[in-house]
Amino acid sequence: MNPSEGNSLPPDKKLKAENKKPPKWRGMTIAVNIGYYLVGPIFGGLFLGYLLDRWLGTHPWFTVIFLVLGIVTALVKTVQLGMRIGDE
Repeated sequence: MNPSEGNSLPPDKKLKAENKKPPKWRGMTIAVNIGYYLVGPIFGGLFLGYLLDRWLGTHPWFTVIFLVLGIVTALVKTVQLGMRIGDE
C-alpha cells in the first residue's frame, strides 16, 4: 500500500474504521425507538390503571396514578436514549 495515495491505514484497521460508519437506517431506528418509548409506557400505565380501577372500584385514582407514572417513565427513557445518541 502506498502512503502517498492518501490511505495510510493498514487493511485490518481500514476495515474497522469503515465498520464504524452509521448504517443507512439508523435515523429511522432511532425514530421508531423514540415512538415506542413515548407511547408504550403511557398507554401501558393507562391500561393497567384502568384495569385496577375496575377491579378495585376506585375509579379514577389508579388510572391517574399509573398515567402519571407512564408519562414520567416515557420522558426518562426518551432522555436516556437522547443522551446515549449524543455519546456516539
